[in-house]
Amino acid sequence: MLIGLDQSNPNRPSRLRFVWWLVAALALALVFMRVPAADALAAARQGRIELFLGVAVAFTILTYLLDSVVHFWLFRRFLPPIAAAQVFRARGETYLLLSLGAIYGQGGIAYVISRRADKPLAETAGALLFLMLNSLISVLIFPTLALILLAPGDTLTSAREWNQMPVWLGTSWLLCAAVVIFWAHDWKLPLRERLKRGLGSTLDRARPQDYAVAISLRSLQIVSWSFFSWLGLKTFGVEIPLSSLLVLTPVIGLAAVIPTPGRLGTSQGAWLLLFGAHYDPARILAFSLCWTVGVNLMRWTLGALFVAFRRKT
Repeated sequence: MLIGLDQSNPNRPSRLRFVWWLVAALALALVFMRVPAADALAAARQGRIELFLGVAVAFTILTYLLDSVVHFWLFRRFLPPIAAAQVFRARGETYLLLSLGAIYGQGGIAYVISRRADKPLAETAGALLFLMLNSLISVLIFPTLALILLAPGDTLTSAREWNQMPVWLGTSWLLCAAVVIFWAHDWKLPLRERLKRGLGSTLDRARPQDYAVAISLRSLQIVSWSFFSWLGLKTFGVEIPLSSLLVLTPVIGLAAVIPTPGRLGTSQGAWLLLFGAHYDPARILAFSLCWTVGVNLMRWTLGALFVAFRRKT
């Protein structure tokens, strides 16, 4: 059983799955209204698929290694003792679920670590909640730096899509700051006292240096994702500056958190919204679809290999 399943209502998971399938279908319908499927298919055929697959494989493997390091640091710091091999195996096995969406992958590793390391599920999920907060902060850093450092007439900041960025960034920073301040002070509030014994246990114990490490590790993953996206786009003939990808791919990552099946629909919509007006939208859509489906298949394969290996040992 994964986090969040309500056994008192067995029909609820099926209803939620239907909702997310519907969201994905609607998002893809809007995407193909913007870019006809025939145009995206033609653009995909023009791509250098063999190079694209090499980039996607390298990205999947490096992401798995970085992701495992992040989770090992997290669990060793807040749920000791725990072995590196235990975390690396659990992360690999839960790539089966990660291929369906980020929330499923995180729910899976929370459950697996809780069972195998004999840790309370609420505390394991609480550690991941702390990581989620720092992931959001990491996402905000790059566009915030761009907002501060880039000149008003820069190609990126003068884009129409950039107009709402200050409002979005300001609101997000305020929310993150409120959460950090809430847990930084040992206020004897009933809600805080209840949460710190479960989901809030990691946030209650976290120190400034823990935030620094988590943000640094997540930022490294963002840089890696941006770099491999830059390489992958080149195989489809799209030349987006790496600096623009560093600023905007984190925003796409936020859209991908919405638990549509395999991140379909929301990822494509985000790519088109942020880049479709300035680059060939058919090529952008072709890359996004191939990237989403291809990386999901590779994650599924990697997860299946880990599961098969565990069954043999």
